[in-house]
Amino acid sequence: MPKTLYFLGSKPIGYHSLKFLNENKEKFDIQIAGILTNDNPHFGTEYVLSKYASDHGIPVLDNIDDLLDKPEVDFIISIQYHRILKKKHIDKARVLAINLHMAPLPEYRGCNQFSFAILDQAKEFGTTIHRLEVGIDSGAIIAEKRFPISSGIFVKELYNLTEKASIELFKENIENILKGNFELKKQEDLFPSRSCSIHFRKEISGVKQIDTSWPEEKIYRHIRATHMPGFEAPFSIVNGRKRHYKIESDGSFILEDSANQPGIMHCGIRNVEFGENVSVYEPVNMYECKLGNNVFIGPFVEIQKGVEIGDRTKIQSHTFICELVKIGHDCFVSHGVMFINDTFTDGGPARGDKSKWKNTVIGNHVSLGSNATILPVSICDHVVVGAGAVVTKNIIEPGIYAGNPARKIR
Repeated sequence: MPKTLYFLGSKPIGYHSLKFLNENKEKFDIQIAGILTNDNPHFGTEYVLSKYASDHGIPVLDNIDDLLDKPEVDFIISIQYHRILKKKHIDKARVLAINLHMAPLPEYRGCNQFSFAILDQAKEFGTTIHRLEVGIDSGAIIAEKRFPISSGIFVKELYNLTEKASIELFKENIENILKGNFELKKQEDLFPSRSCSIHFRKEISGVKQIDTSWPEEKIYRHIRATHMPGFEAPFSIVNGRKRHYKIESDGSFILEDSANQPGIMHCGIRNVEFGENVSVYEPVNMYECKLGNNVFIGPFVEIQKGVEIGDRTKIQSHTFICELVKIGHDCFVSHGVMFINDTFTDGGPARGDKSKWKNTVIGNHVSLGSNATILPVSICDHVVVGAGAVVTKNIIEPGIYAGNPARKIR
Protein backbone atom coordinates (compact mmCIF):
# COMPACT_ATOMS: atom_id res chain seq x y z
CA MET A 1 0.00 0.00 0.00
CA PRO A 2 1.44 3.44 -0.93
CA LYS A 3 2.84 5.56 1.88
CA THR A 4 0.97 8.81 2.59
CA LEU A 5 2.93 12.01 2.03
CA TYR A 6 2.06 15.59 2.89
CA PHE A 7 3.89 18.33 1.02
CA LEU A 8 4.53 21.78 2.49
CA GLY A 9 6.02 24.38 0.18
CA SER A 10 5.97 27.45 -2.03
CA LYS A 11 7.99 29.31 -4.69
CA PRO A 12 9.24 27.73 -7.95
CA ILE A 13 11.45 25.23 -6.09
CA GLY A 14 8.39 23.98 -4.20
CA TYR A 15 6.36 23.80 -7.38
CA HIS A 16 9.00 21.78 -9.27
CA SER A 17 9.48 19.41 -6.35
CA LEU A 18 5.75 18.76 -5.94
CA LYS A 19 5.42 18.18 -9.68
CA PHE A 20 8.33 15.73 -9.65
CA LEU A 21 6.82 13.78 -6.76
CA ASN A 22 3.41 13.61 -8.40
CA GLU A 23 4.84 12.49 -11.73
CA ASN A 24 6.77 9.69 -9.99
CA LYS A 25 4.30 8.68 -7.27
CA GLU A 26 3.91 5.11 -8.58
CA LYS A 27 7.67 4.67 -8.84
CA PHE A 28 8.17 6.06 -5.33
CA ASP A 29 5.17 4.13 -3.99
CA ILE A 30 3.60 7.21 -2.41
CA GLN A 31 0.24 8.93 -2.24
CA ILE A 32 0.32 12.73 -1.96
CA ALA A 33 -2.48 13.08 0.55
CA GLY A 34 -2.42 16.88 0.77
CA ILE A 35 -0.39 20.05 0.52
CA LEU A 36 0.04 23.25 2.48
CA THR A 37 1.22 26.43 0.77
CA ASN A 38 1.04 30.20 1.01
CA ASP A 39 1.29 30.63 -2.80
CA ASN A 40 3.95 33.34 -2.55
CA PRO A 41 2.71 36.09 -4.94
CA HIS A 42 6.22 37.44 -5.57
CA PHE A 43 6.88 34.64 -8.08
CA GLY A 44 3.79 35.26 -10.23
CA THR A 45 1.03 32.89 -11.31
CA GLU A 46 3.13 30.30 -13.13
CA TYR A 47 4.18 28.46 -9.99
CA VAL A 48 0.99 28.38 -7.94
CA LEU A 49 1.11 25.15 -5.96
CA SER A 50 -2.55 25.22 -4.95
CA LYS A 51 -3.62 25.34 -8.59
CA TYR A 52 -1.34 22.47 -9.54
CA ALA A 53 -2.68 20.43 -6.62
CA SER A 54 -6.30 21.16 -7.51
CA ASP A 55 -5.69 20.29 -11.18
CA HIS A 56 -4.31 16.91 -10.11
CA GLY A 57 -6.82 16.02 -7.42
CA ILE A 58 -4.51 16.70 -4.48
CA PRO A 59 -6.27 18.16 -1.41
CA VAL A 60 -5.13 21.62 -0.27
CA LEU A 61 -5.13 22.03 3.51
CA ASP A 62 -5.96 25.36 5.11
CA ASN A 63 -3.82 25.22 8.23
CA ILE A 64 -0.75 23.40 9.50
CA ASP A 65 -2.83 22.12 12.43
CA ASP A 66 -4.98 20.19 9.93
CA LEU A 67 -2.13 17.67 9.89
CA LEU A 68 -2.87 16.79 13.48
CA ASP A 69 -6.28 15.38 12.53
CA LYS A 70 -4.93 13.07 9.82
CA PRO A 71 -4.98 9.41 10.87
CA GLU A 72 -2.01 8.35 8.75
CA VAL A 73 0.98 10.54 7.89
CA ASP A 74 4.07 8.65 6.77
CA PHE A 75 6.15 11.46 5.26
CA ILE A 76 6.23 15.24 5.59
CA ILE A 77 8.29 17.12 3.01
CA SER A 78 8.87 20.84 3.53
CA ILE A 79 10.40 23.01 0.82
CA GLN A 80 10.39 26.77 1.34
CA TYR A 81 7.35 26.55 3.57
CA HIS A 82 6.76 29.84 5.38
CA ARG A 83 6.10 28.52 8.88
CA ILE A 84 8.30 26.79 11.47
CA LEU A 85 6.85 23.42 12.41
CA LYS A 86 6.37 22.58 16.05
CA LYS A 87 7.19 19.22 17.59
CA LYS A 88 3.56 18.10 17.45
CA HIS A 89 3.56 18.61 13.67
CA ILE A 90 6.89 16.91 13.06
CA ASP A 91 5.91 13.94 15.21
CA LYS A 92 2.91 13.25 12.96
CA ALA A 93 5.30 11.78 10.38
CA ARG A 94 5.55 8.09 11.29
CA VAL A 95 8.49 7.46 8.97
CA LEU A 96 10.26 10.75 8.30
CA ALA A 97 9.87 14.52 8.08
CA ILE A 98 12.41 16.41 5.95
CA ASN A 99 13.16 19.95 4.83
CA LEU A 100 15.08 21.30 1.87
CA HIS A 101 17.01 24.37 3.00
CA MET A 102 18.48 26.47 0.19
CA ALA A 103 21.83 27.04 1.92
CA PRO A 104 24.77 25.07 3.28
CA LEU A 105 24.39 23.82 6.84
CA PRO A 106 25.26 24.56 9.54
CA GLU A 107 26.84 27.70 8.06
CA TYR A 108 23.60 29.51 7.15
CA ARG A 109 20.48 28.63 9.07
CA GLY A 110 17.37 30.78 8.93
CA CYS A 111 16.49 33.55 6.47
CA ASN A 112 18.26 35.74 3.91
CA GLN A 113 21.12 33.28 3.72
CA PHE A 114 22.12 34.44 0.24
CA SER A 115 22.65 38.03 1.43
CA PHE A 116 24.71 37.06 4.44
CA ALA A 117 26.92 34.72 2.43
CA ILE A 118 27.80 37.64 0.13
CA LEU A 119 28.41 39.94 3.10
CA ASP A 120 30.66 37.25 4.62
CA GLN A 121 32.56 37.03 1.31
CA ALA A 122 31.95 33.27 1.23
CA LYS A 123 33.77 31.38 -1.52
CA GLU A 124 31.30 28.48 -1.48
CA PHE A 125 27.57 28.05 -1.11
CA GLY A 126 25.14 25.16 -1.39
CA THR A 127 21.83 23.53 -0.55
CA THR A 128 20.82 20.89 1.98
CA ILE A 129 18.15 18.29 2.70
CA HIS A 130 17.92 17.63 6.42
CA ARG A 131 15.68 15.84 8.86
CA LEU A 132 13.05 18.09 10.39
CA GLU A 133 13.75 18.58 14.07
CA VAL A 134 12.62 21.16 16.61
CA GLY A 135 14.49 24.38 15.93
CA ILE A 136 15.45 26.39 12.86
CA ASP A 137 17.21 24.31 10.19
CA SER A 138 18.93 22.36 12.95
CA GLY A 139 18.17 18.77 11.94
CA ALA A 140 20.68 16.15 10.88
CA ILE A 141 21.87 16.39 7.26
CA ILE A 142 20.61 13.77 4.80
CA ALA A 143 22.04 15.08 1.51
CA GLU A 144 23.79 18.23 0.31
CA LYS A 145 25.23 19.84 -2.78
CA ARG A 146 27.87 22.59 -2.77
CA PHE A 147 29.31 24.85 -5.44
CA PRO A 148 31.84 27.71 -5.72
CA ILE A 149 30.62 31.30 -6.07
CA SER A 150 32.40 34.26 -7.62
CA SER A 151 33.62 37.25 -5.60
CA GLY A 152 31.38 39.69 -7.49
CA ILE A 153 28.12 37.73 -7.36
CA PHE A 154 24.78 39.47 -6.79
CA VAL A 155 22.08 38.07 -4.53
CA LYS A 156 19.73 37.31 -7.45
CA GLU A 157 22.46 35.33 -9.21
CA LEU A 158 23.21 33.37 -6.06
CA TYR A 159 19.52 32.63 -5.55
CA ASN A 160 19.20 31.32 -9.11
CA LEU A 161 22.29 29.11 -8.78
CA THR A 162 20.99 27.71 -5.49
CA GLU A 163 17.52 27.09 -6.87
CA LYS A 164 19.00 25.09 -9.77
CA ALA A 165 21.22 23.09 -7.42
CA SER A 166 18.30 22.49 -5.07
CA ILE A 167 16.09 21.02 -7.78
CA GLU A 168 18.97 18.74 -8.79
CA LEU A 169 19.61 17.71 -5.19
CA PHE A 170 15.94 16.86 -4.64
CA LYS A 171 15.55 14.84 -7.83
CA GLU A 172 18.81 12.97 -7.29
CA ASN A 173 18.07 11.95 -3.68
CA ILE A 174 14.33 11.83 -2.98
CA GLU A 175 13.80 8.22 -4.10
CA ASN A 176 16.51 6.91 -1.79
CA ILE A 177 15.23 9.12 1.04
CA LEU A 178 11.70 7.76 0.70
CA LYS A 179 13.11 4.22 0.69
CA GLY A 180 15.29 4.84 3.73
CA ASN A 181 18.58 4.55 1.86
CA PHE A 182 20.55 7.34 3.52
CA GLU A 183 22.79 8.14 6.45
CA LEU A 184 22.29 11.00 8.88
CA LYS A 185 25.06 13.46 9.59
CA LYS A 186 24.58 15.48 12.77
CA GLN A 187 25.28 19.17 12.33
CA GLU A 188 26.99 19.37 15.72
CA ASP A 189 29.63 16.93 14.47
CA LEU A 190 30.50 19.42 11.72
CA PHE A 191 31.08 22.42 13.98
CA PRO A 192 34.87 21.87 14.18
CA SER A 193 35.19 22.08 10.40
CA ARG A 194 32.32 24.38 9.43
CA SER A 195 31.09 27.70 10.74
CA CYS A 196 27.59 28.04 12.17
CA SER A 197 25.19 31.00 12.06
CA ILE A 198 21.48 31.73 12.14
CA HIS A 199 19.76 34.78 10.68
CA PHE A 200 16.24 36.13 11.03
CA ARG A 201 13.93 37.85 8.58
CA LYS A 202 14.00 41.20 10.37
CA GLU A 203 17.79 41.52 9.99
CA ILE A 204 17.66 42.33 6.28
CA SER A 205 16.34 45.87 6.77
CA GLY A 206 19.39 46.69 8.85
CA VAL A 207 21.96 45.54 6.28
CA LYS A 208 20.14 47.41 3.50
CA GLN A 209 21.00 50.76 5.10
CA ILE A 210 24.39 51.86 3.81
CA ASP A 211 26.66 54.46 5.37
CA THR A 212 28.12 56.59 2.57
CA SER A 213 31.37 56.96 4.57
CA TRP A 214 32.09 53.23 4.21
CA PRO A 215 34.87 52.13 1.85
CA GLU A 216 33.59 51.65 -1.69
CA GLU A 217 34.18 47.89 -1.55
CA LYS A 218 31.95 47.54 1.52
CA ILE A 219 29.22 49.69 -0.03
CA TYR A 220 29.27 47.63 -3.22
CA ARG A 221 29.22 44.38 -1.22
CA HIS A 222 26.09 45.48 0.66
CA ILE A 223 24.47 46.50 -2.63
CA ARG A 224 25.27 43.11 -4.20
CA ALA A 225 23.96 41.35 -1.11
CA THR A 226 20.62 43.17 -0.86
CA HIS A 227 19.65 44.46 -4.32
CA MET A 228 16.95 41.86 -5.11
CA PRO A 229 14.43 42.71 -7.87
CA GLY A 230 10.90 42.98 -6.49
CA PHE A 231 12.05 44.09 -3.03
CA GLU A 232 13.13 47.44 -1.60
CA ALA A 233 16.57 48.38 -2.86
CA PRO A 234 19.45 49.17 -0.49
CA PHE A 235 19.58 52.82 0.53
CA SER A 236 21.46 55.60 2.29
CA ILE A 237 20.15 58.51 4.33
CA VAL A 238 21.49 61.72 2.77
CA ASN A 239 20.52 65.08 4.28
CA GLY A 240 17.63 63.39 6.06
CA ARG A 241 16.32 61.74 2.89
CA LYS A 242 16.22 58.04 2.03
CA ARG A 243 17.91 57.52 -1.33
CA HIS A 244 17.94 54.08 -2.97
CA TYR A 245 20.77 52.58 -4.96
CA LYS A 246 20.22 51.78 -8.62
CA ILE A 247 22.27 49.23 -10.54
CA GLU A 248 23.37 50.37 -13.99
CA SER A 249 23.65 48.03 -16.98
CA ASP A 250 27.42 47.85 -16.58
CA GLY A 251 27.09 46.69 -12.96
CA SER A 252 28.00 50.05 -11.42
CA PHE A 253 25.68 51.74 -8.95
CA ILE A 254 24.29 55.22 -8.36
CA LEU A 255 22.11 56.86 -5.75
CA GLU A 256 18.74 57.69 -7.25
CA ASP A 257 17.56 61.29 -7.19
CA SER A 258 15.48 62.04 -4.13
CA ALA A 259 13.82 65.26 -5.30
CA ASN A 260 10.35 63.85 -4.77
CA GLN A 261 11.15 62.07 -1.54
CA PRO A 262 10.35 63.74 1.79
CA GLY A 263 13.11 64.47 4.27
CA ILE A 264 12.10 62.38 7.27
CA MET A 265 13.85 63.18 10.52
CA HIS A 266 13.25 61.36 13.79
CA CYS A 267 12.98 63.00 17.17
CA GLY A 268 14.64 61.43 20.17
CA ILE A 269 17.24 61.78 22.91
CA ARG A 270 20.83 62.01 21.67
CA ASN A 271 24.06 62.63 23.56
CA VAL A 272 22.40 64.17 26.62
CA GLU A 273 24.27 64.48 29.92
CA PHE A 274 21.85 63.51 32.69
CA GLY A 275 22.13 64.11 36.41
CA GLU A 276 20.57 61.81 38.99
CA ASN A 277 16.82 61.06 39.19
CA VAL A 278 15.88 62.83 35.96
CA SER A 279 12.36 62.19 34.61
CA VAL A 280 11.61 62.55 30.88
CA TYR A 281 8.18 61.97 29.35
CA GLU A 282 8.39 61.15 25.66
CA PRO A 283 8.02 62.16 22.91
CA VAL A 284 10.76 64.74 23.23
CA ASN A 285 13.62 65.99 21.07
CA MET A 286 16.75 66.56 23.17
CA TYR A 287 20.35 66.55 22.00
CA GLU A 288 23.80 67.52 23.28
CA CYS A 289 22.42 69.34 26.34
CA LYS A 290 23.02 69.02 30.07
CA LEU A 291 20.41 68.33 32.76
CA GLY A 292 21.08 68.55 36.48
CA ASN A 293 19.77 66.37 39.29
CA ASN A 294 16.03 65.77 39.84
CA VAL A 295 15.04 67.57 36.63
CA PHE A 296 11.58 66.95 35.13
CA ILE A 297 10.94 67.16 31.38
CA GLY A 298 7.37 66.93 30.08
CA PRO A 299 6.25 65.63 26.67
CA PHE A 300 6.62 67.46 23.35
CA VAL A 301 9.61 69.44 24.59
CA GLU A 302 12.63 70.34 22.45
CA ILE A 303 15.94 71.15 24.12
CA GLN A 304 18.76 71.98 21.76
CA LYS A 305 22.53 71.71 21.76
CA GLY A 306 24.46 73.37 24.58
CA VAL A 307 21.47 74.10 26.82
CA GLU A 308 22.10 73.72 30.57
CA ILE A 309 19.28 73.12 33.06
CA GLY A 310 19.91 73.29 36.81
CA ASP A 311 18.91 70.97 39.62
CA ARG A 312 15.23 70.44 40.50
CA THR A 313 14.00 72.50 37.55
CA LYS A 314 10.75 71.44 35.87
CA ILE A 315 10.06 71.93 32.15
CA GLN A 316 6.40 71.44 31.23
CA SER A 317 5.03 70.21 27.89
CA HIS A 318 5.34 71.94 24.49
CA THR A 319 8.25 74.13 25.56
CA PHE A 320 11.04 75.03 23.15
CA ILE A 321 14.51 75.78 24.53
CA CYS A 322 16.96 76.81 21.84
CA GLU A 323 20.75 76.89 21.84
CA LEU A 324 22.57 79.41 24.06
CA VAL A 325 20.07 79.12 26.93
CA LYS A 326 21.07 78.42 30.52
CA ILE A 327 18.41 77.86 33.21
CA GLY A 328 19.26 77.84 36.90
CA HIS A 329 18.19 75.71 39.87
CA ASP A 330 14.65 75.30 41.23
CA CYS A 331 12.99 76.92 38.23
CA PHE A 332 9.54 76.21 36.80
CA VAL A 333 8.96 76.56 33.06
CA SER A 334 5.27 76.19 32.30
CA HIS A 335 3.54 74.85 29.17
CA GLY A 336 4.36 76.31 25.79
CA VAL A 337 7.21 78.65 26.79
CA MET A 338 9.31 79.75 23.81
CA PHE A 339 12.97 80.78 24.03
CA ILE A 340 14.52 82.77 21.22
CA ASN A 341 18.18 83.30 20.33
CA ASP A 342 17.74 85.03 16.94
CA THR A 343 16.20 88.49 17.07
CA PHE A 344 16.18 89.04 13.28
CA THR A 345 18.56 91.98 13.62
CA ASP A 346 19.08 92.08 9.83
CA GLY A 347 15.38 91.99 9.06
CA GLY A 348 15.15 88.21 8.81
CA PRO A 349 16.45 84.96 10.29
CA ALA A 350 20.17 84.39 10.69
CA ARG A 351 19.84 81.16 8.66
CA GLY A 352 22.43 79.28 10.67
CA ASP A 353 24.86 82.16 11.14
CA LYS A 354 25.48 81.62 14.87
CA SER A 355 27.44 84.86 15.16
CA LYS A 356 24.06 86.63 15.08
CA TRP A 357 22.58 84.52 17.88
CA LYS A 358 22.46 85.77 21.48
CA ASN A 359 22.52 84.17 24.96
CA THR A 360 19.75 83.81 27.52
CA VAL A 361 20.52 83.24 31.19
CA ILE A 362 17.76 82.40 33.67
CA GLY A 363 18.63 82.65 37.37
CA ASN A 364 17.52 80.43 40.25
CA HIS A 365 13.94 80.18 41.59
CA VAL A 366 12.46 81.65 38.39
CA SER A 367 8.93 80.72 37.23
CA LEU A 368 7.87 81.30 33.62
CA GLY A 369 4.11 81.23 32.91
CA SER A 370 2.36 79.40 30.08
CA ASN A 371 3.06 80.63 26.55
CA ALA A 372 5.59 83.22 27.70
CA THR A 373 8.20 84.24 25.12
CA ILE A 374 11.74 84.83 26.32
CA LEU A 375 14.03 86.82 24.03
CA PRO A 376 17.83 86.77 24.60
CA VAL A 377 17.94 88.30 28.06
CA SER A 378 19.20 87.77 31.59
CA ILE A 379 16.68 87.16 34.37
CA CYS A 380 17.83 87.41 37.97
CA ASP A 381 16.87 85.10 40.83
CA HIS A 382 13.36 84.98 42.35
CA VAL A 383 11.36 86.23 39.37
CA VAL A 384 7.85 85.28 38.19
CA VAL A 385 6.94 85.91 34.54
CA GLY A 386 3.20 85.85 33.88
CA ALA A 387 1.40 83.77 31.29
CA GLY A 388 1.68 85.13 27.75
CA ALA A 389 4.30 87.73 28.70
CA VAL A 390 7.05 88.70 26.26
CA VAL A 391 10.37 89.39 27.96
CA THR A 392 12.38 91.74 25.76
CA LYS A 393 14.82 93.27 28.27
CA ASN A 394 16.98 92.04 31.11
CA ILE A 395 15.23 91.63 34.46
CA ILE A 396 17.57 92.70 37.26
CA GLU A 397 15.13 92.98 40.20
CA PRO A 398 13.14 90.13 41.81
CA GLY A 399 9.38 90.43 41.39
CA ILE A 400 6.40 89.58 39.20
CA TYR A 401 6.45 90.63 35.55
CA ALA A 402 3.64 90.56 32.97
CA GLY A 403 2.57 92.02 29.65
CA ASN A 404 4.06 92.68 26.23
CA PRO A 405 6.69 93.87 26.71
CA ALA A 406 6.94 92.45 30.22
CA ARG A 407 6.91 95.02 33.06
CA LYS A 408 7.16 94.62 36.79
CA ILE A 409 3.70 94.71 38.36
CA ARG A 410 4.72 94.07 41.97
